[in-house]
Amino acid sequence: MLFKSLCGKCRINETSVVRQPHGRAVGTDRRARVKPAGSNSTRFLAFVLLVVLAGAWLASTALAEGRVDININNVWKFYRADVAGAEEVGFDDFAWDTLDLPHTYNAFDGQDGGGYYRGIAWYRKHYTIPSAYSGKRIFLYFESASKAADVYVNGAYIGRHEGSYASFCFDITDQVNSGSDNVIAVKIDNSSAVDIAPLSGDFTQWGGICRTIHLLITNNVHVTPLDYASPGVYLTQTNVSSGSADLEVKTKIRNDNTVSKNVTVRSIVKRADDSVVTTLTDTHSVASESNYDFVQNTTISNPHLWKGQSDPYLYKVFVEVEVNSVCVDIVEQSLGLRYYSVDTDNGFYLNGQYLDLLGVAIHEDREDKGRAISDADRQQDIDIIMEMGCNFVRLSHYQHAEKIYNLADENGLVIWTEIPLVNKILDTTPFADNAKKQLKELMQSLLQMQNQNQNYHHNNLKYLNLNELAIQQ
Repeated sequence: MLFKSLCGKCRINETSVVRQPHGRAVGTDRRARVKPAGSNSTRFLAFVLLVVLAGAWLASTALAEGRVDININNVWKFYRADVAGAEEVGFDDFAWDTLDLPHTYNAFDGQDGGGYYRGIAWYRKHYTIPSAYSGKRIFLYFESASKAADVYVNGAYIGRHEGSYASFCFDITDQVNSGSDNVIAVKIDNSSAVDIAPLSGDFTQWGGICRTIHLLITNNVHVTPLDYASPGVYLTQTNVSSGSADLEVKTKIRNDNTVSKNVTVRSIVKRADDSVVTTLTDTHSVASESNYDFVQNTTISNPHLWKGQSDPYLYKVFVEVEVNSVCVDIVEQSLGLRYYSVDTDNGFYLNGQYLDLLGVAIHEDREDKGRAISDADRQQDIDIIMEMGCNFVRLSHYQHAEKIYNLADENGLVIWTEIPLVNKILDTTPFADNAKKQLKELMQSLLQMQNQNQNYHHNNLKYLNLNELAIQQ
């Protein structure tokens, strides 16, 4: 996941919270059913009540300490057509299909690449936000929606995202009601659009909400998720060698209080065995309802380098946020220290050593699923690629899910990634602006470009490509 809560240590599905070893919390699967028998009924009901009460307490405790990430994929209503008034709270969606995300409405008609439905569809969900979240910041986070998404909460228009493959996030605090029912409505349109890339391609442009949707709950002082839906923590490595590596940690802090706050940001760099390499601490006053970038620098001596498949070593960086000595947020990022070069005559070098790149290209798709695939499907893709003996993957023809980049980090795979400029482009300002935005959403720290982006911290990406295109006037 993009957000890993360690203060609250809480990640929830749409039910109660159960604490697991090491403090991580998970949601129970509400589809699981246990039928008590005979004399065990009373004890079973007491156990259920205890779990519910404990879950409510744990959710409240996690919220008080840090952020909460709630997967809201379950039980959406769906209709594949445009419907007037579908954004309204009182709209009757009883007759609509009921389904779970991720979902594409082209899973079957889009499998041969031609003649599939391209148009508007609606998704709606009722969700009760626990009263414990009152006074917190509430964000609606989409891992992607294809091709354009208009988002409504309780009938209020929240915003629009154009582009099928990147994450996006909205602050919905002022539109939701804690302790009562809320209605989320999303209008999706995968029609061909002259101002949204791609204009064409040799692949289906699947319509739907093809990845997970989250509710992200934070305290008023937090690492912002609103910078191109990135984690808000950027790790920039420079002057990397076997002897040392310079590291910059930039953390984007948001203070949504009506008064200024003295905020302490503590960045802890840990080895894979959890031993501490270094701790960086800074305190600064952050004005009310404003952002502030904390920038911290250090040099790591004799770094353990990320060496591809021979040794895909990853450090961990924990960024803790404190107000009045209380931890209010924390974000974790992995870090692989490495250096590389490309020689037109001799090829690719990783950490000064030649590396012969052998690989394949993959899309996000599965039979009868389209792009609405699971993380298990992504794991299977990587397993097959590793079994083939590959060390290089081209992510065709667009930004893939965060999970793929994480798996590449962990398995030592070199990545080539792209934005969906395929076959042709238009020499117009709206199209150029959309392409630039999709590029900003994708850009990787591997290229040492100081852009804020969703996959900034990944160490595996050695190539970024604008794709296969020709200009159309």
